Amino acid sequence: MARSGGEVVRGGLRKEIFHQDTTITRWQIELGEADAKLEEWKERVSEAEAAAAEWRRRAEAAEAAAAEWEAMWEEREEDEEEDEEEGEEALGADDGGFQN
Repeated sequence: MARSGGEVVRGGLRKEIFHQDTTITRWQIELGEADAKLEEWKERVSEAEAAAAEWRRRAEAAEAAAAEWEAMWEEREEDEEEDEEEGEEALGADDGGFQN
């Protein structure tokens, strides 16, 4: 039996609507997967930012410790220089004024 023109059009429209529904459903699934990946990457970025902040804190602490050690080292060198000068002055005073 032959179909009437109206039946063919309705059948074609049903197929097109079904195709569009399937396409929309597929896109919704892909969008859901993309959203899940986005959330995963946001979490990774947050973790990376936290790690970067920790490393910055450690770097600042290391710089502060290095500055402290440098100050202590300079103070030690100054003390040694003063000790040498005092030792030389003491040797000069101990010679009893004798000169050759």
